[in-house]
Formats: sequence, structure tokens, C-alpha cells
Amino acid sequence: MRIAIVNLGGNQGKTTLAVNLFSPRIPGAKILAVETINGAGNDLGIDVEKLRGEQFSRIYAELAAADDLILDVGASNIEDFLLGLERFEDGHDEVDLFVIPATPAKKERTEAVKTAVMLSDLGVEASRITFVFNRTQDVETDFGDVLNFAKKTGQVTANPDCFIPESELFSLLADKKLNISQALNDQTDWKSELKAARATDDKKGFQKAADMVAIQKMAKAMDRQLQYVFERLTAGAEG
Repeated sequence: MRIAIVNLGGNQGKTTLAVNLFSPRIPGAKILAVETINGAGNDLGIDVEKLRGEQFSRIYAELAAADDLILDVGASNIEDFLLGLERFEDGHDEVDLFVIPATPAKKERTEAVKTAVMLSDLGVEASRITFVFNRTQDVETDFGDVLNFAKKTGQVTANPDCFIPESELFSLLADKKLNISQALNDQTDWKSELKAARATDDKKGFQKAADMVAIQKMAKAMDRQLQYVFERLTAGAEG
């Protein structure tokens, strides 16, 4: 399956979705970051290839050659990427699903909607454009206007079940340069490490162990939610 994670704005969680939601569930899929500014997934413990939005011919070739690919389009390159989609006849045809992460602030909601409109105007069907509601505890309250837009226009799919709750897990993972798969596979007894650090008054070791205990305690539940979201996002999508 070939997925493009896009948004006109930054800090919406695109790379987090690429690394923690999609990569573990699409085995063998390369992550291609269309980015010039941010560190992309390399900072989250996973190999990522980088291209610029202006290199659309190469991006399209990568999509056409792949059965599975995760495209993480950074805000600094989204305009060049969309321009490439426009210049190529049906330039979007090699993407199975465009995923637009949206966060609750008004500016970010507006940018998410604008992204959906631009993709729709390029000829992408609503069934291939979908929102993921990020950093929220109540989709209906936080994204009521976005849900209404989707229902009224029919330009984009908006399933309120496709949400990722607000959690400090992802910031902790980023601080440790880890992804959720690495956290789930970590067999270290961090509670014992925590006690040992306290006994020796190792403040640095104590903080690291405390963070890792928190990561271990949050990762399983979050991974279940990510699996739930993935199944709903990809139901019926072609791969």
C-alpha cells in the first residue's frame, strides 16, 4: 500500500504517524521523507530516505515502482509536491491513500481542510483522502467543523474513530530517539533500573529509568489504538 501523509501546516504529527502508525503495519515499506528542514524519521529510530518536493519526477518513480511506500511530505515541501501532482497527468494515481493529520487548534484545522480541498481539486477521490484526528480526547468537540465540512462537501473521508489521543508518549519517544516498535520490543526491567538508580542516588539514571517505565506503561495501549485506526483507515483501500 502506498500512503502519502500530507498537510499544508507543520507540527501536525505527520512523521509520528509515518513511523509509529504506518511503518510497523506495512512490512517492508520504505519511508520517503519529502523534506528539507526537519529531521524526519531518522530522529525516531528508523531509516528514512529524503527527497525534496521539487524532485517530483523521482518521487513519482518511487511510487510507481513500489507496492508499499510511506510518503511523509513536510510542510516546507508540500507546495512543490502538490505542484508536481498538478503537472503530471493524474499525478496522484500512484497513491492509494492521502492521510491528512489534523490537530485541534483553529489554524491547524483550517490548514487540514485546505489540504483536503487542494487534493480534491486535483481530482483525488474522497475515498482516497482521509483525516486522522491527532492529539485529541474528544473528536466531536475538537473537530466538529472539520466533520461538518467533510459531510457537507463530500470531498474527504472523516471517520471520528480515526483519532490518536493526546499523550506524552510520543514526546518521550522522540526524546529517546525511539519509535513505538522499539519500545514494545524492549525487554529491559526498567522498574529494577529505577530502584537501583534511587539506591545509588544516580539522578540521571533515575530520570532515564522513570521515562522508560512511563514509555513501557503507555506503549501497549497506544499501539492498540494505532492498530484500531490503521484498520479503519485502510479498510477497502487498494494496495
